[in-house]
Amino acid sequence: MDRETALAQLKGAQVFYEKIEKHILDRHSDNTVILKGAKIGTASFRFYHNGKYIAYCNVHDGCFDVMMRYTAPDILKISEIIGGMSDYAKEVWEDRYPCSTGAWIHYYVSSDDTYNEAVRLIDIKLESLIK
Repeated sequence: MDRETALAQLKGAQVFYEKIEKHILDRHSDNTVILKGAKIGTASFRFYHNGKYIAYCNVHDGCFDVMMRYTAPDILKISEIIGGMSDYAKEVWEDRYPCSTGAWIHYYVSSDDTYNEAVRLIDIKLESLIK
């Protein structure tokens, strides 16, 4: 299944996915961010900045999840803002999967609120990659 087919099948997910894609690509109009697609069960799309991983966006079940790996400095930044985020974001952060000195999260985007929080979490990742 290609990107367009996956998004067309999931109308609700399409709007949020396209907004997140636009947000990431607009922040880096110098073409240092690229999108790569792959078929992994459902549709999965990866973003990279100069070859460094930003996020996976997995489209499925009427929504999509954004999967990101954070480094130790990113974790400190998120720890500072997580208190002001939704109960869902706090739960996702508490359930993060440790990886070396960092961590992985899966954040499901299904509403304007979860979209806005996903963008905040993506921005922390982007800031750590672009110095």
